[in-house]
Amino acid sequence: MQIARPGSLAWKGVTTGSATRECAGESFALLSRSDRQHRVSCRSLSLVLACGENGTVIDPSQDAFGAALLDYLDGQEVAELVLEVDGGQSGPALHPEWFFRDFERWEWWDRELLPLIEHGPVLDLGAGAGRASLYLQKRGLAVTAVDASPGAVEVCRRRGVADARLGDVNDPPADQAWGAVLLLCGNLGLGGSWEGNRRLLGRLAELTGPGAVLVGDSVNPDGPPRVVLRLRYRGLVTPWWPQYNIPARQMSALVDGTGWRMERRLEDGEDHAVVLRRA
Repeated sequence: MQIARPGSLAWKGVTTGSATRECAGESFALLSRSDRQHRVSCRSLSLVLACGENGTVIDPSQDAFGAALLDYLDGQEVAELVLEVDGGQSGPALHPEWFFRDFERWEWWDRELLPLIEHGPVLDLGAGAGRASLYLQKRGLAVTAVDASPGAVEVCRRRGVADARLGDVNDPPADQAWGAVLLLCGNLGLGGSWEGNRRLLGRLAELTGPGAVLVGDSVNPDGPPRVVLRLRYRGLVTPWWPQYNIPARQMSALVDGTGWRMERRLEDGEDHAVVLRRA
């Protein structure tokens, strides 16, 4: 699932400093932008909180992210969504409203890169509330949205995503030869480790057709690239999940040998996004 966007602190990994922050799927830097001056000794929800550490979907009794999205969709009062870092620190996650924003209010790199996708079917991993899926679907592309949050999948369906599935993002569906893949809001780090991220990229190369593209992003960690996170909303708490944030200078090495080649890279401070082409 998407829980935060690139550039939020949760994505950033454990660093030194006081505790404070999508996509997540889109997620998945979950701390609010107003808290960026802090450094969580520990960046996603989108990112993904797509699955727990054991690589499974989230039980409804633990679906804090999905419950927050559903409350926002239904016009209910939305309580604070809290991102917790293994080790005792916590801070406010992005408000669920962020995951419902339309194209004009997205981050500039999303607005620059997603229009480059011209062919489907598109696989949106860690789809969150379905913002990217709906954008591409409205452009006439077939899109499959996958998230490990049952609530997020319900939100996608209710908002009009034609094919929204509950699933483990590290075990992507193999029923189509995908023409494009999305790993937004830090979801390039959903593999949970360096080798886990490479395995996910390798598997996606196997499942995509000739000339397929992958659009994804990550964030430069201030400390160790691996961080373990969970979300809390009202009385619900997600399982812990590992996030591995990829330094921009290491992106080429990560991609090399996975079946993809770097076609384009954008950087904005700590945030960086890529377009990969199937080799």
